[in-house]
Amino acid sequence: MSTAKTPSDKELLAAYKSADKATKTILETLFGKSKFAEKTDPTGMGITTFAQVCKALRKKETGYAIPLKGTNQQKADACMRRLKLIAKFFNGDWIADIADTSQYKCWCWFEIIQDKSKRAGFGFANTNYGYDFSNSAVGSRPNFKSSEICMYVGKTFIAEFEQFAQYQQLADNEI
Repeated sequence: MSTAKTPSDKELLAAYKSADKATKTILETLFGKSKFAEKTDPTGMGITTFAQVCKALRKKETGYAIPLKGTNQQKADACMRRLKLIAKFFNGDWIADIADTSQYKCWCWFEIIQDKSKRAGFGFANTNYGYDFSNSAVGSRPNFKSSEICMYVGKTFIAEFEQFAQYQQLADNEI
């Protein structure tokens, strides 16, 4: 009698990527949905950089450059434009309707630690959703149509979110 071999994570992910919908459901049931969700780009396109987002949307990356000279507010605004373009790509045709309190909206939540010797300093902490309230200290943020997309974007594009937060804080201090 032979024993069954347990597949490695790499083998499971490869099988999952090439599987049809029914097989994906079986794999998720056997090994847990989270095993595949965090490692799989929700668009299926493997987008991990802002340059790839621009290419997929046929936008010139230079049109979204953060100005080397200019005020911190101009730099923060440029960072937000980049985040909005990322959100547009991952949300497709979906648009957050702030007047629709029954619409599911999800946003990234980050933790900023002043004493960087204790923790990472800036890190993805959670996703959150709400119908008619905001806990954002910055006052604006891109919304996403699902928590899966929100988690992927928050973890993959963390440097873009951090850059925005840094310039916005500097701009707020200049007022």
